[in-house]
Amino acid sequence: MPKTMVSVLLALLVLSLFISVLLARQCWNSYHSLHIARLDTLGQLTFPEEEKPQSEIGPAVLFFGDSRAAAWPSPDLSQEGFRIINRGIGGQTTAQVRSRFERHVLGLDVDVLILQVGVNDLRAIAAFPHQREVILQETVTNIGWMVERATENDIHVVLSTIFPLGKLWLPRKLLLSDTVSTAIQEVNGHLKAMGGASVTLLDTETILAGNDGEVLRAYREDYLHINSRGYAALNHELAGIIQDLVFRADPMTMDAMDIGNQ
Repeated sequence: MPKTMVSVLLALLVLSLFISVLLARQCWNSYHSLHIARLDTLGQLTFPEEEKPQSEIGPAVLFFGDSRAAAWPSPDLSQEGFRIINRGIGGQTTAQVRSRFERHVLGLDVDVLILQVGVNDLRAIAAFPHQREVILQETVTNIGWMVERATENDIHVVLSTIFPLGKLWLPRKLLLSDTVSTAIQEVNGHLKAMGGASVTLLDTETILAGNDGEVLRAYREDYLHINSRGYAALNHELAGIIQDLVFRADPMTMDAMDIGNQ
């Protein structure tokens, strides 16, 4: 057998093994996620009921939503004394996040809510294209409900638009095409209309995306997620928003924090 043919066959063997490992890992992750969902549909056990913030002093800032919120690191705030809490849970839809709102938001007495959720709803459009309009409407309705519920309880909302997506591999691109990206843009249009006195919009696309609408390579972790540099770019904007909100709400709080740090 010619050496060239042997090399080709070895390359194909290695490629098939690599694909098999990826598929096996994906199957295991799906199996694991399925049983977690069966045992704890809303992810309530992720954060035990007895878990409380270590400090009750200072303004409380809560990151809330799906895996993108869960991975969001604390911004570098110039004043100390902020309580940063995270109640993001990977894989959750807006319906699941909404269902734990009372416990994970109102139960923590927060001042500022950073809300990032929606991509897991819109991913389902590729599998259920005939349900597209229903999925879009439910996504917007659920986010709107959480925004309204927060503001009714004197919580200022920093409403993050749904992050844009990264680049798709060709096989996945054939399946998903632009359905999810288009849906994200459509929902984000509705989110931008929710801005107001108690709702500050954080337009993530202007920070993370290039001219093609995809997450810049420097900020890309994978198709759905951004890396630490992407979050750093978001936090550069977010830190100023949080500090401005807290100062406007209670200038004496910021003065007291400054005095305490001297």
